[in-house]
Amino acid sequence: MQLIHLSRTAARALVTGLLAWSVMAQAQTYPARPITVIVPVQAAATHDAFMRLISPRLSAALGQPIVIENRNGAGQSIGTEAVSRAKPDGYTLLLASNAPFTINPVVSKVRYDPVNDFEPIINIGQNSLVLVTSPKLPAKTLPELIALAKSRKGELNAASSGNASTGHLALSQFNLLAGVDVVHVPYKGGPSALNDVAGGQVSMAFAGPTAVLPLVKQGRLQMLAYAGSKRSMFLPELRTVAEQGVPGFSVDVWFGLLAPKGTPKDIILRFNSEVAKLVKDPEIAKRMLELGIEPGTSTPEEFAAQIKREIPVWRQIVTKAGVVVN
Repeated sequence: MQLIHLSRTAARALVTGLLAWSVMAQAQTYPARPITVIVPVQAAATHDAFMRLISPRLSAALGQPIVIENRNGAGQSIGTEAVSRAKPDGYTLLLASNAPFTINPVVSKVRYDPVNDFEPIINIGQNSLVLVTSPKLPAKTLPELIALAKSRKGELNAASSGNASTGHLALSQFNLLAGVDVVHVPYKGGPSALNDVAGGQVSMAFAGPTAVLPLVKQGRLQMLAYAGSKRSMFLPELRTVAEQGVPGFSVDVWFGLLAPKGTPKDIILRFNSEVAKLVKDPEIAKRMLELGIEPGTSTPEEFAAQIKREIPVWRQIVTKAGVVVN
């Protein structure tokens, strides 16, 4: 009996040792194959552009290719859900904005937990949205747009990248605070939404600077206001919505890298370190500003705390604005 007891004890020790060795071996060899970063928006959207900006240098630092996979739909929830269900081995990550974490869960049912299904890695920066209109619209300033919307109640409409998207919420807040009734038209992505605004099929949109600026330069869109709580570093001449007669209006957007829950801590810290180095690089930071992102960094703990902190804030905004997703 003593021999059996020793054998079982030895077996347990052996299993424990093998598991520890396996974890150490994985850490030493990671990454051993390409890493997929799911970006839950259409190509050319703001955070897609950022990921494509840093992927060559991030790939060089890690010694493996970075594969960018666009999984668009449901206000970024489809791609976000896919990452929540991925194996937590460091080979599937998510680059998303705040929408699928702090907005979607409070306006609709999502099949993931924004706090408990992810390991936040780093917040890479922030921006806001630009209010743009079709040049065919007679209103050329924000006060003129508000006056037009009040005189044609329910006739003007606004495109967004989807139900529960940041653009959708910005519109709902605008309707509430400006006292207008602009109809929401959800699309399956930001670029297609903006194309219809540029073509005159839709009146306006709140959209990211990356997608907006080329169309503005071509004369296909006109910018009326910045949706952030303060003016943008890259569009300092563009006044905020609040500055132009809608006090209390603000929509601030962050972008961050996350992993599935249970991803090893050493992998989380390595990505945090490598991405932070890139964001702080003057050349990358300059390019980020050109993309419409004001660079920033965080620790994983700071990023996790930010997500938890913002969810009740957005819930209050959604409740006041009366956002309903069909």
